[in-house]
Amino acid sequence: MRLSFVPALFVAALAAAPCHAAPSYDGRTPMLEAGTLWMDQEFSPAEQALMIDSVPKARARVLAFYGSLKSAMPDIVFCKSVACRVYFAGQETVSFAMAPTTRPRPGGQYIYPRPTIVITYAWPEEGAAEKVQGTLTHEMSHTEMRARLGGMPIPPWFNEGVATQL
Repeated sequence: MRLSFVPALFVAALAAAPCHAAPSYDGRTPMLEAGTLWMDQEFSPAEQALMIDSVPKARARVLAFYGSLKSAMPDIVFCKSVACRVYFAGQETVSFAMAPTTRPRPGGQYIYPRPTIVITYAWPEEGAAEKVQGTLTHEMSHTEMRARLGGMPIPPWFNEGVATQL
């Protein structure tokens, strides 16, 4: 598959992906929404464009590594504000991939109805595209590994090792 077709395929995948209403971490302001991608309203239009552009590139890197994809497109949440981070991640300060749950993370409020990636920090302008794409690729690898093993326990050293190689 030519990489130039990936963005168009990604847009089609987002449109077809199961989606639920964008959450509001402060009870008033809904997250900016692009299919299964949600962004804190604190992000500038340029930062939003960078995030939207990074998702299909990261997904393509995971596809290239595994050869095929077993996982569906996860929900992806980008937080810039502390309020957003606390709502989605609770006490976590690092990005993570989450399987569906019935309880929020410690200190958080959001219950994950689908596989979800939460990116909990912003990047400086220099090198931002590579950092966003690298973080997304790493977290998408965890989602793919979970899908491939069908919920079987994965040794953390192995899961992190594979994700780091991507």
